[in-house]
Amino acid sequence: FFTKEISERMFWRAVVKVLVVAIILIIFFRVITDNSVLLIVAQTVFSTIVIEDAIRMIIFTQRIKVLFEEAYHELITVGISKSSQRIWLKYFCVEYESLKAHYRIHLSESLFHKLDPMLSEEWKEIYKQIKM
Repeated sequence: FFTKEISERMFWRAVVKVLVVAIILIIFFRVITDNSVLLIVAQTVFSTIVIEDAIRMIIFTQRIKVLFEEAYHELITVGISKSSQRIWLKYFCVEYESLKAHYRIHLSESLFHKLDPMLSEEWKEIYKQIKM
């Protein structure tokens, strides 16, 4: 739950970051007429790191959202009562950790501290609904 909420907020920051970089690049295209300087500026400003980070964040956020919705369905809507569902719980934990490791997303600690009181209250309400 916390990962989903924090990554969704970080997602928008990543999108804004890419848009700002794109706007800066467009401004440089208009201002600089020397193509060799423009190429250096373009490579520096619009490095693949910014694009790659944004793409990883987009995919990670969507995959975490889907994983959360599956967990919500299993734990709250359906409830855990069969041994096969316990196996699913293990799969869920492994999948969650695999997503974090694969996409190498580091959730913002400052955003966590900022949102923690509000998210903790929401989590308490969700936790009460879990059927096991």
